Amino acid sequence: MPAWREVRCSRREFRDGKAEREVKLRIMQVLVTDEIPGPRDIVIICLADACRIFNQIMPEKEVAQVRERIDVVRRMDLIGQAVSTAVRDIETSLAATAYSPF
Repeated sequence: MPAWREVRCSRREFRDGKAEREVKLRIMQVLVTDEIPGPRDIVIICLADACRIFNQIMPEKEVAQVRERIDVVRRMDLIGQAVSTAVRDIETSLAATAYSPF
């Protein structure tokens, strides 16, 4: 599937999980090959990594095997880098307020 192809899905495809499966397959293909991902896939990978979603959908051993590739992909795009930074900043702020004495 070309990286430039826009993903569109109907409500039925969304309910059936077809769109979700398609995105997961694309992302996994990017992680296990040297394929150059499109900007959307980079943002999805950055967001999934920043939110620790890979740890939820993959065994820890598999995440460790693709960790280097995830890091490479995260550095490919400025938007992806900004997404990762924003999520980490939000987490830091939430952690700081959770432990605030006020």
